[in-house]
Amino acid sequence: MMTKPRLISVVMTTYNEDRDNFILCVDRVLNQTFKDFEFIIVFEPSDVNLDFIKSYTAKDKRVQIIVNKEKLGFVKSLNIGLASAIGKYMARIDSDDYCELSRFEKQITYLESHDDIDVLGTNLILVDKDNKIISKRKYKTTHNDIRKSFLFTTGVAHPSIMLRMEILKKFGGYNEEFKCSEDLELWLRLIRKKCVFANIDEFLVNYRVLDIEEARNEQHWKFNFKARYKHVPYLWNPILAGISITAFKVFSMLSVEMRSSLAGSKLLSGLKGKKEIKETNI
Repeated sequence: MMTKPRLISVVMTTYNEDRDNFILCVDRVLNQTFKDFEFIIVFEPSDVNLDFIKSYTAKDKRVQIIVNKEKLGFVKSLNIGLASAIGKYMARIDSDDYCELSRFEKQITYLESHDDIDVLGTNLILVDKDNKIISKRKYKTTHNDIRKSFLFTTGVAHPSIMLRMEILKKFGGYNEEFKCSEDLELWLRLIRKKCVFANIDEFLVNYRVLDIEEARNEQHWKFNFKARYKHVPYLWNPILAGISITAFKVFSMLSVEMRSSLAGSKLLSGLKGKKEIKETNI
């Protein structure tokens, strides 16, 4: 008798993650209120958590392990996970982040009742190394507003995404030419292909920030600019596209010290793609 495919494929890559962070992440996935999913974890060779995860696979058949034969990096590992996914939807999570227990239920309910939405994200709760709440990030909720926000920000949070697998089969997965900003390149490519985005206005993913004021490294800004140069001219009028591309080109050329000095400023907050608010009560 054939096993019925799971509705959601949760795809995660990991490399020598802190054990406590890894356990929290995995436990929050496996204890979701919505149960119909497979959990694909792609490991690099000799990962410190590889033996430990076997205690989960022995008791929960939803956990599937893939071990790379050689170290491939984040983006290639993501595509390996996607290649084995059989769900109708793909959900992302990173191994140092963790979900609210109702995340999958709320996202699947939304997508099943909104056939026009292809990519669905959520707001983020920012936490430090001790899981203490630092702040929150709110994102625009409607496609038109999200599309506009991509001019100078990132309109969805990668670790909060749930999307329809059919669009990845049709338009391709992560571009392996991108060592960083692979998510931005994918989102801009999908917008060009007329895919429709939305965000649930709820804080359903806890995003770990070891240093909230840390500026992105040079590679990040290099590939961020590359993604925008590749897609932005086809999404907005020449004036807006030119302003966006020029802003990110200038920022990518700044020294590490200059980028660091801008961390926390309105400019960097905008370029990093989020609106931060102080935590009050959750």
